[in-house]
Amino acid sequence: MPPWERPMKIFRNAFKDLAGKLTFTEDLFMLTQANVWDPQFVNIGYLHIPDWRSQVRMHYFANCVDTIRHIQPVLTMAIEHRLTFQVGVLASDFHFFNTEAILKIDQRLLKEMYKPGFTETPLTYTSPSTFLTSYLGKVANVLHWPHAHAFIGLGGPYSWLTQRWEGDNLITKFMSGPSLQVTRHFKGQSDSAEDNYLGIHWDTVSAQESEFLLGFIPADKSNPERWLYLPVAILDEHCDHFRHIMSQITRTPPTTTPKSRRGWGDFLHSYNRGRKAPKFIPSERHFSDASVRVNLPKLGKTRYVGRTEV
Repeated sequence: MPPWERPMKIFRNAFKDLAGKLTFTEDLFMLTQANVWDPQFVNIGYLHIPDWRSQVRMHYFANCVDTIRHIQPVLTMAIEHRLTFQVGVLASDFHFFNTEAILKIDQRLLKEMYKPGFTETPLTYTSPSTFLTSYLGKVANVLHWPHAHAFIGLGGPYSWLTQRWEGDNLITKFMSGPSLQVTRHFKGQSDSAEDNYLGIHWDTVSAQESEFLLGFIPADKSNPERWLYLPVAILDEHCDHFRHIMSQITRTPPTTTPKSRRGWGDFLHSYNRGRKAPKFIPSERHFSDASVRVNLPKLGKTRYVGRTEV
């Protein structure tokens, strides 16, 4: 049988046509040689992908990038493309991951923080300088906690902001295994709600911690809720790309202020119309067609990590 008539070749060509428009293989950034996956973590871990768009894209990396022969490059590309995924481990394997040394004062804080219902005082806005100082203090605190590397697995703006403020440090921790939030306090997330429950666990961040990273300000009598950085819901609704939209935020000092949902919508509108609009805008139908082509499992399907294909 000629190579071009083999089922795998036919499948790859068809999948490239469908899914090739939904992602790309160019690097958004490149991890350094210091950022490597812990072999033990990869060998005993289970891949959990709650976002079906990430599933399609990771399937594309695994099946259509000729240089990929193992799961580790797929996971690395997923980080570099800010995709959403987690690597969970069974409770019986927690002992493989040594918890880092924690100061006594941190131990007391962690004990309180991991109690159900723990919250902190939300951010408020009185002036740009005061808000920025409060925001940077909150972010420094949030990214100090043992489970902060879970932001990398959330992908999108969470991964981008985490790397912006912490460099590659939390990426390295994300690639090294679960923190003591999981292994000691048993407060991470699990696949208990999945149809094919395996009993795996992974690190997570609270809703309020996510809000702090985005610079979220709750609504008050005079203003609606606002964000310094765009949350995923607003990006999905108003923006199909990141290019240019962060220029005012990333200046030092920033030349922007927190915006409401409507404010961010108005700001993003000009970048999705006319000459600046993307040439191709993926729709739900495009992802549906691609997922049917590769017979993707149901959302949240967990796969064993130590294998060549996703």
